[in-house]
Amino acid sequence: MSVLDTEVANNVIYRTLENGDADANFPTLLTSMFSPTEIVDSLNRVQQAFLLDTGMNTVRTTFPGNGGQSQYALPIDSTRPRRLTWQDASDAQVRALTQVETWELDQGASQWPSDAGIPIAWLEDDQPQQVVQVALTPTNPGIISLLYVQLATTLTGLGVPLSVPDDWTPYVLWGTLAELLSSDGPAFDPLRAQYASRRYDEGVELAKVVLGGTW
Repeated sequence: MSVLDTEVANNVIYRTLENGDADANFPTLLTSMFSPTEIVDSLNRVQQAFLLDTGMNTVRTTFPGNGGQSQYALPIDSTRPRRLTWQDASDAQVRALTQVETWELDQGASQWPSDAGIPIAWLEDDQPQQVVQVALTPTNPGIISLLYVQLATTLTGLGVPLSVPDDWTPYVLWGTLAELLSSDGPAFDPLRAQYASRRYDEGVELAKVVLGGTW
């Protein structure tokens, strides 16, 4: 990733001042509509949202599962788990676990909190932060494989590279413009905000096609 936060911030200035690019020199602003902090904060929110919406920046890791233990801590840089598999020590088979909610388990397998066996599902609702649970509670030890969306690098407006691949950074720009132009105050511009939002959505859908699936 080589596109810097200052480049995207300059693009924000260029597209809102409408006086050419001569004055696009972040963090210097020739407008009272936005502050440098507002632009950087919006860039951070949109960058992370784009990664969550597309699943573009994912990491795979494995860790041991223990017999009798159903809850496991997620990596500290995980913002959303996407897929889990369980490889049971009894037969070494890798099984894809289905994401479910507590309500589904309560309706379909009411004894699931106390039942034990080979896990068939995973859930994160009703769990502490950064914790995932497998169901059924494993009888045997095994190996958990986790695919998760990684936390994006925090942008500061000081030349930090974005976590989004270079070809996709224009959609972070569009999402940032959509957010800024939707804010209350003199910057409120619903028509341009709507256009920018549609371009952001276009990028999300295109990324899903390129990645070969939906998230």
